[in-house]
Amino acid sequence: MAKEIRIPVPEGLVAHGVVTHEVILKEPTYEDYLDLGEITTLGKAPDGTLFSVQNSEVLRSYIAKCLVHPKDPIILGQGGLKLARAIKGAVQGFFQDEPSKDEPSPTSPTTSSSDVEKDGSAPTTSAG
Repeated sequence: MAKEIRIPVPEGLVAHGVVTHEVILKEPTYEDYLDLGEITTLGKAPDGTLFSVQNSEVLRSYIAKCLVHPKDPIILGQGGLKLARAIKGAVQGFFQDEPSKDEPSPTSPTTSSSDVEKDGSAPTTSAG
């Protein structure tokens, strides 16, 4: 089943007299990806520095393809900048690699239990 992201819209969006308080996006499909490609293009500066450039038209196309609710994408314009940034971030999040289960969490400690004395202090070394 495709991953879905729900974005709350506390102030609501109105279409045809109906108020909706969330935007739902589904993960792009295999076909979506083959049709549209990446949302960014990598480039290389003359000094060798790599940089990425967002392709706004591809991003817009992914938003249109991934939008589950509301059905009418036109009403998203009622949400303003905050909603636009949340939707953009959600779509970009679909393209970020998830960390492997074998990789340590970025928030996990970098010391192991063997690096700590019984009293919780760092081990000391003697010069000699």
